[in-house]
Amino acid sequence: MRTLKLLAPLALLAFAQLAAAQAFPNKVIRLIVPWPPGGGIDIVARTIFQELPDRIGQQVIVDNRAGANGFIGTTAVAKSDADGYTLLFADVGTISISPAMRKDTPYDSIKDFAPVSQVVSSPFALVAHPSVPAKTLQELVAYAKARPGKMTYGSFGNGSIAHLAGAMLLAQVPGLDIVHVPYKGAPPAITDLVGGQIDLLFLTVSSAAPHIEAGRLRGLGVTTLKRSPVLPNLPAINEIYPGFEVVSWYGVLAPAGTPKEVVARLHKEIVAVVQTPKVQQALIARGFTPEGTSPDQFESMIRQDVAQWAKVVKAAKLEDTGMYCSIT
Repeated sequence: MRTLKLLAPLALLAFAQLAAAQAFPNKVIRLIVPWPPGGGIDIVARTIFQELPDRIGQQVIVDNRAGANGFIGTTAVAKSDADGYTLLFADVGTISISPAMRKDTPYDSIKDFAPVSQVVSSPFALVAHPSVPAKTLQELVAYAKARPGKMTYGSFGNGSIAHLAGAMLLAQVPGLDIVHVPYKGAPPAITDLVGGQIDLLFLTVSSAAPHIEAGRLRGLGVTTLKRSPVLPNLPAINEIYPGFEVVSWYGVLAPAGTPKEVVARLHKEIVAVVQTPKVQQALIARGFTPEGTSPDQFESMIRQDVAQWAKVVKAAKLEDTGMYCSIT
């Protein structure tokens, strides 16, 4: 009898959670974007979530909570009620890179969130100013090795994915000495590369393509495991240095403990939106690859991503040397 009395409250709680999940959603959903309005992540979030109300019958509010390099908005979701009504539009920096860069990250990327779906990915291309005589990655390596410490590669800031992509390349090529030059975001880095103030930059494929086609920059390789349909003439760096892969991504996370039924409903409706021709065309036009992975696939990817960037940061001795910066 005592055991039954103890189990009764648990049973009632489980029943209440199931009932709430079955009724989901019955009020406004808030999507927190941990970066300012107008950037790439904000545009992608709004492109997808402005289509969601028609499918779920409830309003969706996009809430930009910028600050502390994404920590403020991300932490707010980690501490929110696990009911599916507060979601995070997450990116590789806040979830995978920042925890490796900063020991004081105020959330646990694995334990504090319930993955819903990775919605897009974005590969990078290694580009050079035309004054650099190398026309292939092999020629670049030979040219740089002959000039240790003389060449430069830019990034969007210390700890940005462009910074770590360069660190990965340096780690894979013994004897390669190229100086990192951090900028405050992508626009000034691109401006200086086109102007010849720096030699190299890992740039998103969508941003790199117009400059390569116009002859302002020279493409040397892409960071996906296979060649990119956007720049099909560029080899994958993986072809030369096996295992080299750098891909940015955006995805939707809920607070840990969100009922599986709620996560499943959110996943179903979000992926349905991502798969519509209208949204796919809008995402592809901006250089993103639509994804729509399952919660389990997204969780597995995050775990692999966190482990990968932790190794890169440790190998490059970048712990607590800077913070992640948004790619846009």
